[in-house]
Amino acid sequence: MTAELGATYNLTDLISYKDLQIGNPESNVGICTLWTQRHLIAQKLDTADYFICANLYSFAGINLMARNIFMFPQIRYLILCGADQSSTGEALASFFAKGLGANHTIPGTQAKLDEGIPLEAWEELRQQVQLIDLRPAKGYPKNPEAIAEQIKLELAKLATLPPFAEPRTFPELAPEGGKALPSERTGFRVQGETVAETWLEVMQLVMRFGQIKPTEYSQQQREIYNTVAVITDENPDDIVWADYLPFSRAELENYYPKILSAEKEPGIAYTYGERLRSFGEEGHDQIARMKERLREAHHTRRAVAVTWDVEQDSVGDNPPCLLEVSAGVQDGALYMTARFRSHDIYTAWAQNTYALRKLQKEIADDTGLRLGALTIISHSAHIYADKWKFALDTIDSFKKRRLDWRSDPRGYFIIELERERSLIKVQHSTIEGNTPYYFEGKTARQLCLLIAHEKLASLEEHYSYLGRELQKAEIALKLGLNYTQDKELEFN
Repeated sequence: MTAELGATYNLTDLISYKDLQIGNPESNVGICTLWTQRHLIAQKLDTADYFICANLYSFAGINLMARNIFMFPQIRYLILCGADQSSTGEALASFFAKGLGANHTIPGTQAKLDEGIPLEAWEELRQQVQLIDLRPAKGYPKNPEAIAEQIKLELAKLATLPPFAEPRTFPELAPEGGKALPSERTGFRVQGETVAETWLEVMQLVMRFGQIKPTEYSQQQREIYNTVAVITDENPDDIVWADYLPFSRAELENYYPKILSAEKEPGIAYTYGERLRSFGEEGHDQIARMKERLREAHHTRRAVAVTWDVEQDSVGDNPPCLLEVSAGVQDGALYMTARFRSHDIYTAWAQNTYALRKLQKEIADDTGLRLGALTIISHSAHIYADKWKFALDTIDSFKKRRLDWRSDPRGYFIIELERERSLIKVQHSTIEGNTPYYFEGKTARQLCLLIAHEKLASLEEHYSYLGRELQKAEIALKLGLNYTQDKELEFN
């Protein structure tokens, strides 16, 4: 199972070198363990029998894997095994079975591969590298030790083959989206009724204001700090589905247990659900304890569950992105906040949020509370370079343009003129009546600044409305015209 090595690249040229387990560079064999921890399988194998052993978490990883194979074309066999948590294994198997469509997409999947690699090169890889599919979906084992034993059986059958081509690389495509616009750098906020529409808003923020920076995964990202996304009305039992979401309903259903259940696949380092419901050696069920706290006292600030294991995650290579889930009660409704240290906005945000909304409803139902808003805080909100074009296309094609009026939860404003003193008067009100906030002035500019300083509106369109309405009032005052709020001015 070895081949003549005529490569012009060093091993350190391998993409994501530190995330690969290197065995014998003269071997024909690459091993892809999907989400199962690669070291659990590799440690049971003879390093002489494989070149590379690596995980494959996302569609982007297929592109990196392919570029490595083109650099080291002595890889002629690719063993696919382990837990397929994100359908990347299914996509890779579909590529080897069907090839690519004209737009570099894998038929039957939502995976689009690297357009910097020509279609003929992708087809050459598909024809010259043999996929050996040992996934559980094909009836093969899930346990890492059993997977290793199956791999040994397959290795014994393989003939030694020469490299299928000369080593080569392909140019990286220019980044999509241009330079980042100036921004406040941190503390971005969006709000929507549903997960799907809110996802579009967060994605637009990242693509518009995200700084282009390197990552630990050999590709660039656009990143903004500390986004706060609020979802107000999504019914997790009857979600508002959108065809532009980058996953199918079946994939979402398969994802739910990763947060809602303590069970995990053999060989997987952890799931969020396991950390939340069976944390540590003693198996603490933090969600059950949250429910107990909320039943004991609705005013509690201690309904909190965490995923971070200080001993493991401070030094480990695969720390959780979701750090904390907390809940509190306002006016008889359960509000929940989830905090992420790192958040892949294009690929993971929407699935994470749908599942967390289900968890929120479970806690609300079990504590006899109504369902309030869900808040997602993302310390690093980012989109990887291979998804920039997808993100921009999705935003341009499907973004909902709000032409309808939304009621501002912070109230509304009553605008009138007082001719005797030549003043514009503005009273802030809520459904409960007038508040202490009253403003008067002679110009729209003066009043806009006063109201904005008090932060009495929460929606961008509300501030825009105030600007238009106050400018109308100023014109009416100066020209002696009649002014009625929300009515057009009548010029004689």
